[in-house]
Amino acid sequence: MKNDRVELTPAHVTAALREFDELSRDEYGISLEELLLDQSTLGAQRMQRLTGIVLKKKFATPVAAGSYSATHARRAWPWAGSPEKAASSAPREFAVLEELRKPGLWNERKPKATPKDGAPISWDDFMDDAEHERGLFKVLALYVSDKLRSRQRKSFRDYLESKESRKFEAGLDLAMLVFDAAVTGPVLAVLGLPTVAVGVALVGIQFGYRKVTDPNEDRRGDGQN
Repeated sequence: MKNDRVELTPAHVTAALREFDELSRDEYGISLEELLLDQSTLGAQRMQRLTGIVLKKKFATPVAAGSYSATHARRAWPWAGSPEKAASSAPREFAVLEELRKPGLWNERKPKATPKDGAPISWDDFMDDAEHERGLFKVLALYVSDKLRSRQRKSFRDYLESKESRKFEAGLDLAMLVFDAAVTGPVLAVLGLPTVAVGVALVGIQFGYRKVTDPNEDRRGDGQN
């Protein structure tokens, strides 16, 4: 992905956490801290979904949630047509979505494509595969996991199990925890999007590497029971 290199700064992390906090309050009526302290499956699903929204929101239109939401969300975020229409207004986000369309282990439509077969799936197929925000997060997380392994020679699990890694607890400085976490910088290097990178890192830090690397974990749409 041809992103200008972005160096992680405390300001990036603080801004990202502020955005997630506002989004958590809008979607669930609770603060980001409350969400992260919920160690249940629901807490993990909510954080994954919020990260998907951050990546998707410039290409989506928020509407009132339907009659059922697995995470008890107040809104849904359906695609507002092909992301190509908004590419110029969100070039970095669009570049990530373009990467996610390419063949790779993250792409269910073409998981066994060879390096020579680099043609992406259509936007329609991609939007169908990643129709919901949790599904989009899973595609994104598997992409990040694959790129970390190939670029850094370390897995997502390796970063999360480094000696300085720790979960967020009440009273801790969340911004410094995320900034100091071994995984956050490498994820940003892959994506070039500070807020999305912080979201992916937070899911791993707080809820475990399986939530990031297991292709079958929490992939269902939020409106599916």
